[in-house]
Amino acid sequence: MWKMIQRQRKTRRLSSGPDPTRVNRVLVIARGGFSDMLRTVPLIRSLRHHYQKAQISIVVAIGQDEVFCNCPYIDTIIPDITQDQSIDPVVPRVRKVLRLVRLAAKLRGRFDLVIGPSFEGATANLLAFLVGAQYRIGFDAGLGFLLSTNLGPIDHELTIDERNDKLLEAAGIEKAEPRLEMHTAAEDSDYTEALLRRHRVTDGELLVGLHAGSDWSCQQWPIDRWARLGDELTDRYRAKLVLTGSYDEIELAEQISSLMANKPVSAVGDTTLGQLAALISRFALVIAVDSIVPSIALAKGVPVVLLCRSGHTQWRRAPWKGLKVLYNDSLGWPTWSAECRVDKQRTTTRCIVPEDIGIDGMGLITVQEVLEAADEQIGSQRGIRDDNGE
Repeated sequence: MWKMIQRQRKTRRLSSGPDPTRVNRVLVIARGGFSDMLRTVPLIRSLRHHYQKAQISIVVAIGQDEVFCNCPYIDTIIPDITQDQSIDPVVPRVRKVLRLVRLAAKLRGRFDLVIGPSFEGATANLLAFLVGAQYRIGFDAGLGFLLSTNLGPIDHELTIDERNDKLLEAAGIEKAEPRLEMHTAAEDSDYTEALLRRHRVTDGELLVGLHAGSDWSCQQWPIDRWARLGDELTDRYRAKLVLTGSYDEIELAEQISSLMANKPVSAVGDTTLGQLAALISRFALVIAVDSIVPSIALAKGVPVVLLCRSGHTQWRRAPWKGLKVLYNDSLGWPTWSAECRVDKQRTTTRCIVPEDIGIDGMGLITVQEVLEAADEQIGSQRGIRDDNGE
């Protein structure tokens, strides 16, 4: 093993990418949050167009696989048993290593190219090495010397999409078209239609989605402002509001609804990821905090108003039309909560502290600002219904 590692230290960075004629099996190691997974789709689409006859597989956490289950560019989804988002988000280190060895043994010798669009580079790079692929492309977030093409440390000033383009460039592939895609099944649409009928939503009603939940309280907007915003949207557009979210966010949705004069439809905890995507495709606008929901909406061609914490540049520089990002950086950077979150991410994937809602600049975003952004997104296209005499 040590001799193998020593040989990797001497490996030179490829200048023109792998020989396409020698790449018949491609493995993508995707690790990160749900939104990161969806933003990996343009990279996978580019790999499919370049290696048209290759078998493309993806290793993804259990619980996140639904992002890719209907993706036409992927042949095989392989559960990442080293991380299980649905049961055990933070796997103890010893158990994680044992699972990694077991996964690598299962995959060894099956792939020619491994590419790692991952924030957890050390684990991904070790897995790429143990799999035994000739070509291993990734960033040096740990154990980078195990790669055949080491792109150096992750530049956190770059967006996810820009990092993925660097991976493609190293593979000899042109930059990816940034268009997002979220593919759903027919039964997802059927479920959505039934859900809307159950809540007496009629065809032609203007639907606006509100997504208030996040795994991190420091990324959330104050509850009373969601309620005021919802009532203003209803009065201004005669819109039907739909609250979205996971089962863990039911209490948050109930708190928002209780403060609203115009009661919204709640789909919180009632949808799978595919059903949520089908539901979002019915919306005229999504207003959300940082989560997978903005990415799904953009993938479905639905305009988004995103409420973003201080200093978070990933969304602000995102390349998609239809995205309006609201933020307030007057607190400076880094904020205390940002440093707190980085520290906590070593031991948890979720931190809900009600007292933290609205910090990190989120509380500085006003209802009026959000309403003006909503006007920009849908006002010029749909018009306020009162102006049409409806």
